[in-house]
This record gives sequence, structure tokens and C-alpha cells, in this order.
Amino acid sequence: MDGLSKYTALSLNLDSFGHATGTFPLENDPFWFQVLDLILEVLDTHKVKATIYVIGKDLQNQKIRERVKSLHLAGHEIGNHTYNHKQNFGVLEYEDTLLEIRNTHLAITSATGTGPVSFLAPAWNRNPHQSKILASLGYSNDSSIFGSPLMFLMNLKMAYNFVQKTLRNRELPRTYDLMSVFKRKDLCFNLLGSNYGNIRAQVIGNVFEPGVAQLPMTPYPWVLPYWFTLEFISEKLAEVAFSGILNQQYRYLLFHPADFANEEDLGEHANLKNHSLERFYVDKERYRELFERRIVSLKRDSSFVTMSELANQMSQ
Repeated sequence: MDGLSKYTALSLNLDSFGHATGTFPLENDPFWFQVLDLILEVLDTHKVKATIYVIGKDLQNQKIRERVKSLHLAGHEIGNHTYNHKQNFGVLEYEDTLLEIRNTHLAITSATGTGPVSFLAPAWNRNPHQSKILASLGYSNDSSIFGSPLMFLMNLKMAYNFVQKTLRNRELPRTYDLMSVFKRKDLCFNLLGSNYGNIRAQVIGNVFEPGVAQLPMTPYPWVLPYWFTLEFISEKLAEVAFSGILNQQYRYLLFHPADFANEEDLGEHANLKNHSLERFYVDKERYRELFERRIVSLKRDSSFVTMSELANQMSQ
């Protein structure tokens, strides 16, 4: 730490192209290699590390396992993003939830020699069983709470993308099925914010396990959350949201490989059109420059840390 009073973490949600097309683990997955190389170049330029959340099933591929190990050795934190990235993760029963978390935990531990301590549910679809499971596996933090009513607009946008892609390609996208977008049990967290857990704990018993810090996207439901994909939805809205996080002592910037990819990156997989991604048709260099400007702005008054380090600072 360099003595600055604010702390920033970078959260890379590494949803693979193989996942988006229902073909994972995908050999030579462009999001794991070409696109990730570009992201790492930016991070290296600014001398910052990220917490990289990986889908366990991708680690069935030997090249991806080796990449995960190299990322770990380079100082990046590897986080758990479940095994199959099920869009309806929040409604899974206990045993299925356990398998999704534990199998990825074991895959990361096997690849890196170190057990992960940071968790992020697919699409911020928080499962009521996950805190107990994470505590039993020794996790220190969980960033699965979105904490804003904006989530409902996001779900509608995902549904729109699904329908649009289906009509365009005359084929159902395999990134997620339409009904799973709306299968959630986190309604109150997104209406009332992350403090809903504390309220509920006082009324009907513990919701969060001790020791697993909750790192919501936004501290209050009336504070607009910022994540980099918001730049593709509305630049004006993104600017307002980013200005808001600059005032927070503890913040993190979440982003995806798809934020930096276009069709040229797909190479041998360009024929795979059965996905619901929409960001391939923009100038990726423009968004790379914007991402760098965001990092520079955050570095002016904050130390860059991993998600587990951020949770540790918040607990002090």
C-alpha cells in the first residue's frame, strides 16, 4: 500500500467465449488468449493487478489451466465464478449450489496450488445457500450483490438481446436461456440494497456467514453502480455513475473480456454466432482508451488492491 486513503480493486469477470456459445471448454478460446493479452497489456502498463473470476468448466482445457497458473504467478488473484455459470444460479438447491462452488474451488486450487477466497455469482444472481458454503471453504469475500434497482432494467436488456439475436441469426443463443434471466431470489437486495441482509438477520436469523465480507456493486440502492459495460449502454449514465464511485473510499471496477473484443479477435471461431453478446460491433480501441482513462482517474487518489485485499481493508 502507498499510504493513500482510498482503495480500488479491478474485478475481471472472465466469461469465456466458449461459455457464450455453449461450447466450453473451447480450444484456443479468444477471450482467454487474444483478448486477455490486450487486457493484461493495459494492466501491466499501469502496474496494477486484477482479481480474475474464472468459470470452473473452462479449466478442463489444459492451455487454460496453464494460463490460470501463469496469471496467479504474475500476482493476479484468481476468483471463483462457479463451474457452469448458470444464469439461474440464484434458485439452485443446496447440493447443486455446493457443486457449482466446490468444483471450481478444486479446479483453481489444482491449477494454482492456492485455494481461492473471492467469489462472484453469475450475473450477480445471489443464491441463499452460498454464504454458508463459502464460509465452510474459507472464503473471505463475496461480490455477488448488485444492490440496485437497475438490475431489473439489465434483465430486460438481456431479454431484448436474446430476442434480437434469435431473430437475426434464426438460432437460439446459447449464452443463457430466456426464462433463466428472470429466475432470481435477490429482489429485496436490489430494491433495498446490501443492508437488507442485516435487516433480515435481525428479524429471522443470519443471512450472511461471519468472515465472508459482502462487497456490493453499490453501497446504497440510490447510488448508481458503475461497471465498465455500462459505457456500452449509455455513456452519459456511465459518466454519472463513475463520478459517484470516485467519492467512495472502497470501490471496484468490474469489466468483461467482451468489453474489449470484436469479430476480428474470434479467428477460427468466427463462425460461432449462437451467442447473445452485442459489443462486437464497436471500436474496441476507443473503449480500451476509455478503460485506461478510468484507471488513471482512480489511481490519482487510491491504492490498487485485489478483491480479497479490499475486503481486508474494509474490515479494519
